[in-house]
Amino acid sequence: MTKMNMTSLLVAATLFGAALPASASNIVNNGDFQTGNLTGWSTFTYSAVGGTSPTIGTQWGEGTVVSFDTTGSGASNAAVFNVGQTAGACCSDAGGGIQQTFSVSTAGNYSFYMDIASVNDASGQLNGDPGTFNILVDGQTLAKKVVFGFDNAFEVIRSSVQGTVGLATGSHVLQIEITRNAYAANTSTPLEYVDNVSATLTGTPEPGSMMLLLGALGSMAVQRVRRRS
Repeated sequence: MTKMNMTSLLVAATLFGAALPASASNIVNNGDFQTGNLTGWSTFTYSAVGGTSPTIGTQWGEGTVVSFDTTGSGASNAAVFNVGQTAGACCSDAGGGIQQTFSVSTAGNYSFYMDIASVNDASGQLNGDPGTFNILVDGQTLAKKVVFGFDNAFEVIRSSVQGTVGLATGSHVLQIEITRNAYAANTSTPLEYVDNVSATLTGTPEPGSMMLLLGALGSMAVQRVRRRS
């Protein structure tokens, strides 16, 4: 390959690299709860229209952080919740979660992710509803995971939730919501865990940058034709 062609390739590669985000950094504050508490988050409660009064943290207070193996690969700090009613007639969805306002400096598609787990109630009775885990952005449900009933006493069900949405620059609201619509046969309900909450910009070149890249590649092609002539 000639020196001119090599130079053109290097220019094209440089322009292509500039079209991608510098890094896929997590823009969620305290998403892995490394502070040992809910710093950066606030709690909220939720009840479907016509449902019973919502509860969150009936065992642990208004949501807290403990050490738990949410992923199955080892314990780490995780937010723990205890949502939904414990007794009475079956209710509409009720529960709550945590939320925070985050800032977007680069418009584009953002991928949201979190690890989740639900643990059967402490008495070992089988609960019919381990919980529904939701990711909401600006009040709209982006992704959800409905966890189905337990099969064994003290069972741990692990999973994850993820989704992608286009966001403009500015402030946005992220909500992690857990709800249940069934109750335990006693005074215990399942515990729900959330960890590794993240939001990262996906690497898609912008149209203007792509035009620059195509121009560089076109220039390289013209130079090759001239040399052959």
